[in-house]
Amino acid sequence: MFTVDLDSGRKALQSMLGGKAANLIELAGIDGVKVPRGYCITTDAFRSFTRDLGLTDWMCDIGLVSEFSHKAQNAIKDKEMPFRMAHDICMALYGLRPPFAVRSSASHEDSKDHSFAGQQDSYLNVQPKDLIPAIKDCWASLYNAHALHYRRHSDIGSIGGIAVIVQEMVDAHSAGVIMTQDPVEGDKDTMVIDASWGLGCSVVSGEVNPDSYNIRKRDGAIAYRSIANKRLMTVGKDGHNVEVSLVGRPIADAPVLEEKDLGRLYKIAMDIERHFGCAQDIEFSIDLRDIYIVQARPLLMPGEGPNGKT
Repeated sequence: MFTVDLDSGRKALQSMLGGKAANLIELAGIDGVKVPRGYCITTDAFRSFTRDLGLTDWMCDIGLVSEFSHKAQNAIKDKEMPFRMAHDICMALYGLRPPFAVRSSASHEDSKDHSFAGQQDSYLNVQPKDLIPAIKDCWASLYNAHALHYRRHSDIGSIGGIAVIVQEMVDAHSAGVIMTQDPVEGDKDTMVIDASWGLGCSVVSGEVNPDSYNIRKRDGAIAYRSIANKRLMTVGKDGHNVEVSLVGRPIADAPVLEEKDLGRLYKIAMDIERHFGCAQDIEFSIDLRDIYIVQARPLLMPGEGPNGKT
């Protein structure tokens, strides 16, 4: 099986979907949580595609991470996808509205023990004609030098596999991150919400200084707020990909979130934390219609290493 719908409701192994996609399927089953429509290309597809490339043998022979990384990524990007696999992947697009977010979901990713945040590649605003190359680029990113070094540092013995998520892009006018515990103060009773205009990648990457809110978890009251000057925003670019644009001063200085948005985000985040049973690092996008959750993973607090242990 090469694809699984994110709203299938099925409990699938993380080894088959990767951590990010497995979490999205869980999220889609929580009442009141909306996840953008889409599907996951399973690790079975990745393993089938790379079976004859001899990547494991290369790693043993070469030894040097940078040399192995370069050779492995080029081999994946240069190989043509078999017709049946490409057909199954493209047929799964039926009923979905382009453009798409195409994101990697590695086997060990977004678990309680390993984050892998930012280690593998993702692509936004992807058009249907660019889907197959974007999927291969996600697969190839499993072997980028940063990810290989992270595995070695985290004592992960195997490279594992990688799945790929294909979702409808949210035409977000605002987006951000929720941490259900305060990661700076280590306060378990405070939730932190950061938000800015446009797509959330500006907040995640630190390109923009976002609005920030501290929310008391016991009653949802705003304990602190900081409205920033948000002069930059990331938006979809005509055709494909994204670009950073300037924001005029009246909008740049205006609060991104209304009180009703904060109330809904608080409730959604509490429900997600309750469902998973641990503090969560949540990414959200807001369009003219609704709030969408595009990712949730266990939150690593200060002092925790890459394997989640102090």
